[in-house]
Amino acid sequence: MPAPSNRCVLVSVANARDCEKLEPLLSSLHRERLSLLFIPGSSGAKKELIERFGAAGVAAEKISFVRDTFAFIYAHPPAALLEEFRKYYGPTMNAYEAAEKNGRAADLQKELEELFNRQNQSPRKEATSIPATFLRATFTV
Repeated sequence: MPAPSNRCVLVSVANARDCEKLEPLLSSLHRERLSLLFIPGSSGAKKELIERFGAAGVAAEKISFVRDTFAFIYAHPPAALLEEFRKYYGPTMNAYEAAEKNGRAADLQKELEELFNRQNQSPRKEATSIPATFLRATFTV
């Protein structure tokens, strides 16, 4: 029997319902560790993951959960980081697209700028450090 791999596959998932897209990946992995990040980690995500991956043959004791924090550290002001999210981060891009269709893009921009500024923990106004809590689910398959 081959030894388990030390390689870890890391996947970011915004919604637990998106897990069905990962089931082909699970079936292609043998004796690997698969970590999923849920942002934010909802309390229902644990139960849903155990049920979904249990149905795919992953025993509940092979799944572990940890709440963790990632800091978005950026050498520019929060508004500049928001612009990066707007251009490159799918959920933010989708939010702006929907807001534009409803004539609320300016409102969304204002709300997000306020949020980014409020959450910024950098001691320097020209820099950004925003902590984000997530749920990490690790599967040993």
